[in-house]
Amino acid sequence: MPEVIKNRNIQIFFVFFGIVALGWTLPTLAGSSVGGISEIGYRVLAIFFGVSYAWSRTNDIWPSLLCFFLLMFSGALFVEDMLTDFLIIEVTLFLVMLFVFLKFLEEREVGQYLAAWMLKKKFLRGRPWFFLFIFFLTAFLVSSLINIFVGIYLMWGIGTSISRNLGFKPYDRFPTLLALGVSIMGALSLSTMPWSSNSMVILSLLSGSSFFNEPPDLGRFFLMTIPLGIIVIILMLLTYKILFRLDVRRLRKLGPDFINLDDCTMTSGKAVGLLSLLAFILLMLVPEFWPNIFSAPGVIQSLGYMTKIGKLLIIFVILSLIRVKRQPVFNFNQLAARGVVWGVVGVYMVAIPLANSLVSPVTGIVDFIGNSVAPLFQGLPGLITLMIIGFATVLLTNFTASIPVCLMMMPIAFKLMEGTSATQEQIAFLLIVLCSFGWITAGSSPAGMVMHANKDWLRTKEVVIYSVPILVIITAVIILYNYYVLGWVYPLISG
Repeated sequence: MPEVIKNRNIQIFFVFFGIVALGWTLPTLAGSSVGGISEIGYRVLAIFFGVSYAWSRTNDIWPSLLCFFLLMFSGALFVEDMLTDFLIIEVTLFLVMLFVFLKFLEEREVGQYLAAWMLKKKFLRGRPWFFLFIFFLTAFLVSSLINIFVGIYLMWGIGTSISRNLGFKPYDRFPTLLALGVSIMGALSLSTMPWSSNSMVILSLLSGSSFFNEPPDLGRFFLMTIPLGIIVIILMLLTYKILFRLDVRRLRKLGPDFINLDDCTMTSGKAVGLLSLLAFILLMLVPEFWPNIFSAPGVIQSLGYMTKIGKLLIIFVILSLIRVKRQPVFNFNQLAARGVVWGVVGVYMVAIPLANSLVSPVTGIVDFIGNSVAPLFQGLPGLITLMIIGFATVLLTNFTASIPVCLMMMPIAFKLMEGTSATQEQIAFLLIVLCSFGWITAGSSPAGMVMHANKDWLRTKEVVIYSVPILVIITAVIILYNYYVLGWVYPLISG
């Protein structure tokens, strides 16, 4: 088995290296730029396409390390800036520490308790469609607040228990749509919170980019992401009922047996985990929604000056002092060894310098978009242009990693939407969400990876058949929501 993995990585490396070699040599031999893109621009594009291919084929960290190394010699950025950029260091360190914290919440079974607490309610009995709404809402919340893998695997386990209780067999329509819906909720969770995988990097990038004079407003960000979960669940259930004719009559007979009684029991460890999760959310969000915090008294004022890393450090210190049954409740070394996914850390470490390279003036890529691509969309209504951009983003993100898709589409969207009523912040939030709509292929996202590994209950053919209409419907509705509803609400908030 190790030999197979090794050979697969070698194949991926040679394709990556071949793309880079082609992009670095052909423009030099041609001796001229095409459409305003310079030789440096072609080098950066070659690195971008090469690493995007590698990210969609392997979860190892080496493609990110190789990308970082090649960017140093591309000429787009100064090496000193790449090695000392505080934004890169902050995002990478915060992600490592976030993995440690999420692993702590997972091992304290916080997700299991939240799911059991929500699904054991008596008022859900005899209301099958309302039960499914709460079921998927639980998957969305657990995936967003704890971890996408915890949310998917936990709710898959509960869904499997429900399916067996009701007499369904693997590959029947009910368990297939149940598992697919959980995976969709997991995919959405990648952009729900400011510290979620996709949104964290893009929001950090926008905070220090030339596109924005000030950091993106998290209040307006939540107006995009929080209603998104509710909207998608409702649209998904309507599709299940009207288009797929899902029969849910057996759910009326469902008893409480599918819930593990141990999950409903509050323990000291679960209590510590729940309180630490609440503290984390408050520390992250209160300064953002309390504009006068800098005039608050004493210690409260210091929260406004604290970075995300500092807030996690406070939680870690307090957790390290707590003992449950004379045993430490939090062991950083052990949690880091079990919880940090270094391949993911590598992607986010290199995402910011890669994005800065793509929009660097020396590459000519932004000029190419303005001179050659933007004129093709002249005369089209803003909504039609945004629809084209949105569906292109969703299509691409289902065949490659989501972060590079968002990095590529962001400057294109800003340029094409110039002169429309949509603000750049509004467009950026939409792209952060849409680049999470990837689950059809295994390499598109973590949701796609784990879904296609579930061969016991899911078949790829059914996944594609059911996913395509759901993707088309929710993409169109989310774009309309962003363009019209947020286009009306954002100016009111700003005013």
